Amino acid sequence: MSGSLHGALAGICRFFELGRITGIADSGGCANTNFRVQTDTGRYVIRISSEQTTEQIQSEIESLNLLSRSAFPVPHYQCTRHGEFVCETDGMKAVVTRWMEGEPPLRLSPRMMAGLATTLAALHQVDPRPFPQRTTWWHPDYLATRLEIARSRFGESLVNGLARKIRASMSQSTPGLPTGIVHGDPWSGNTLFKGEELVGLIDWEETATGHPVYDLAYAAVHNCFPDDRYEPVLFETLVTAYEEVRKLSDWEKRGFSKVVDRIVCTNSLWLLLKSKRNADPEHLSLYSWYQSLRLDRLQL
Repeated sequence: MSGSLHGALAGICRFFELGRITGIADSGGCANTNFRVQTDTGRYVIRISSEQTTEQIQSEIESLNLLSRSAFPVPHYQCTRHGEFVCETDGMKAVVTRWMEGEPPLRLSPRMMAGLATTLAALHQVDPRPFPQRTTWWHPDYLATRLEIARSRFGESLVNGLARKIRASMSQSTPGLPTGIVHGDPWSGNTLFKGEELVGLIDWEETATGHPVYDLAYAAVHNCFPDDRYEPVLFETLVTAYEEVRKLSDWEKRGFSKVVDRIVCTNSLWLLLKSKRNADPEHLSLYSWYQSLRLDRLQL
């Protein structure tokens, strides 16, 4: 680890008064960089972001505090003695949570999938009315606004194929979908398990008031195709366990395939925009990879 990075992490620990660092482990991340840090006062996770605004982070923390008051288990964010939750330094923003026991699995077993399903269903039954309005990738305007950014950055010809798919997805109406609190990104990498017991959901950046069926479809797309092979028992377990806690409405069942299309377009566009100047060929090919999975098999 570079001295500058170690110094930055030490500065964050001083800001939050976490003590002296005795160990550091890189925990990866897609939109952010995460580190597990051991100090002489305890174990913590430091999340560093160069893209989120302070307001976005604060609204995420406000949402999780409300969820915590609803008795839903969520990570607890550290704050300073002055009530500050965000450390801003060198164009980066850092937040800290307590280190939660457990590890993200490489793939989910049926029992693990059932645990994820029932946890999501419990989340979706929390009253959404007190929660702040947040603009995440499930916001109705996300696809249209981000598509324009992609066009201006990479040119019409490069994004034309994906743009057609996005326009088709945007034209598909899904009326009557119930509203609730959604996690927004419930893939296996954002779960923590001890053995086959789910002990926590992490990475709540995309949490918002939205349509619960989006979480269910997202979990299906990203957890039911281990090694790019469809495992129907995982999908059946996901839906069955979910409905043991929260029954799906007829509107949610009818609109499920359209929601799957929206998820594919959203993730493909999000990853494409991770390319700053020149579109990464791997990012451009993500939509084709999704199509190769034959997601039409995900039917309610």
